[in-house]
Amino acid sequence: MSEAIAIIATCDTKGEEALYLKQRIESYSIRGLVMDTGILGEPVFVEPDVTKEELAGFSGFTIQELVEAGSRGAAVEKMRDCIHAYVKKLYEDGRIQGLIAIGGAEGSVIARAAMDALPLGVPKITVSTIASGKHLFSDLIGYNDAAVMHSVIDILGINSISRTVFNNAVGAIVGMVKVKPETSDKEIKSIGISMLGTTTKPIMSVIKPELEKRGYEVLTFHANGTGGDCMDTLAGEGFFAAVLDFSTNELVANNLGGLHVAKPGRMEATL
Repeated sequence: MSEAIAIIATCDTKGEEALYLKQRIESYSIRGLVMDTGILGEPVFVEPDVTKEELAGFSGFTIQELVEAGSRGAAVEKMRDCIHAYVKKLYEDGRIQGLIAIGGAEGSVIARAAMDALPLGVPKITVSTIASGKHLFSDLIGYNDAAVMHSVIDILGINSISRTVFNNAVGAIVGMVKVKPETSDKEIKSIGISMLGTTTKPIMSVIKPELEKRGYEVLTFHANGTGGDCMDTLAGEGFFAAVLDFSTNELVANNLGGLHVAKPGRMEATL
């Protein structure tokens, strides 16, 4: 098995489900790498490939330090840092080609940190109990290209519904890993531009055509409180040759209030 998919789960509460995902993924001749993001309890049903102790130790913590972080939220935040750093290293070393996560509220928040560690184009999917209703999707997928699937029922054992949902999720992640990207000898130089409302017409009628004449690929981002952050994320990864932040309403909303509020640090990625 040359390819591998990371499986993110709190194995003290979702070990049975993590084992099921691993078995289903490996039935397609892809290795399933179970990573335990649980903090308090011991793994059940499954022996993690990466233990919670290894995750904590990689970032200079001990599990006991996470337990004694002062609050449940603080412990989760530290584990987020741990999983982000470890997954980033796994990908950079070529040890994983994709990621699937399962979780409730806290497990999904931890899983998002793992997905944030992977660049654009790397397959990533989370199956979550909170992927429905009025929950904010930024808690689940952040500003990347992750896919999200609603678990429909609570993640508690393997049954007729969870089996169906998990098999669809496995099919999605395996398919994404096995699909090979298009290749091109042409060098693409991309420019990111923020756009919203009154700035759309000049961008589409003047700026975009002029840049394309000069050989640039123009990528526009809807400055609606999410698009600008996505552009910043890609800029921080060095994706663009240049950025034209033509619609700064998100920054105004951050400082003075408004509808399209972005995350803190908006427009700082290119500094």
